[in-house]
Amino acid sequence: MKFLRTYFLPIMIAFAMLLFFTHDFGLIDIEHTAIIVAMGVDKTDEEYEISTQIAIPQATTQNVSNNDSLISAKGKTIAEALDKIAVNTGWYPLFAFCNLIILGENTLEGDIMDTVNFFIRTDRIPDSATICGCEGTAKDLLSTNTPLDSVSSFALQKILQQDYARMDRIANVNVKQFAEKFLSKSESGYLPYVTTVKSGEKSESGSSVGSSGGSGGSGGQGENGQSGEKGDESSVYDASNTVVFSKGRKVFSLTPEETLMLNLKSKNSIDTFIELDEVNYEGKITPVLIEIENSKKEYYFDFNGEKPVYNIKMNLYCRIVSANANAPVSELYPSAKVPDNVLEATEKKIKETLTSIYKKSQLGSCDLFGIKDELYKYHYKKYDGLKDDILSATALNLEITCHSKTTTRH
Repeated sequence: MKFLRTYFLPIMIAFAMLLFFTHDFGLIDIEHTAIIVAMGVDKTDEEYEISTQIAIPQATTQNVSNNDSLISAKGKTIAEALDKIAVNTGWYPLFAFCNLIILGENTLEGDIMDTVNFFIRTDRIPDSATICGCEGTAKDLLSTNTPLDSVSSFALQKILQQDYARMDRIANVNVKQFAEKFLSKSESGYLPYVTTVKSGEKSESGSSVGSSGGSGGSGGQGENGQSGEKGDESSVYDASNTVVFSKGRKVFSLTPEETLMLNLKSKNSIDTFIELDEVNYEGKITPVLIEIENSKKEYYFDFNGEKPVYNIKMNLYCRIVSANANAPVSELYPSAKVPDNVLEATEKKIKETLTSIYKKSQLGSCDLFGIKDELYKYHYKKYDGLKDDILSATALNLEITCHSKTTTRH
């Protein structure tokens, strides 16, 4: 014990201090590290352009343009472009906090797995990162000025990563989920498709700073280092459309209404709204907004004799939220009875939307509902004989029933 107190303990303290003052116990050197919060991927015939948005510490009164936090580089592969960012800036890019990957419109063409495979295999980027497609280039999307947040990717994440149970209108997908769908028997998947919507506001004049690989957005600082004088109109984002892939190829798109119906397969119907364009309500033909508050749903593949059938059964409990009609206030209470003709119109709208999705899937040979997965899992002996023609041979059976919400107010 005396030996430990006299010799060993001071040696251990000295060794610990040596580690602390020479390496900071492996802590990140913030001066030489760029913390990447989002990545954009654009593709041409010969190379990739990777745009990374970095987190810049700033005072609350300081306004940093999105272009100021954007660094871009080009390479024949994604890994080469990322390496150029490190070489050209002197910063080591840290992707542990990269929660958003944006694929530009050109990247969605051809085999998308040529691009996504990098994110599946690398351990630098978390597979929980949200992945989406966008109109135009991912670089331009990250460069947009938005009133929603000082950093455009943070604003996008708020839209794409909402509360899971209340996200029926957005087809939120992360890298792991997209890979699982592609590697399943269905070989199909989908991504939210982001477009910009002008908000009508004007932002401060922007500037951009980039590596020799190229950077900057409209109205920003170009390669000659001169800053633009005009301010860019600020924008908000629409991610309610969905782009669908089969065997890595883009086959069709889903409208916001179709996206909503697709999401009901795997998500809870909380804050789910269905718009009816023309309904007879209180003696007037008017648009009506219906809210689905509770639901019971079944989606499954089976055989009706020898005929393959995909069944969708829904029991939905609805209430009227609003209508352009002079109805008594009591008619819009949560406990109010929904007229039968409105319930029938809601059932018809849901059936038409689901039928539209199913027909698109059959025409595009896209197993969007995972029919092959269920055939392989529950009817394995028939799988080899039916797998090639199962999508075109399977009929759709819809049983949609809407009820009036009967709960009383407290």
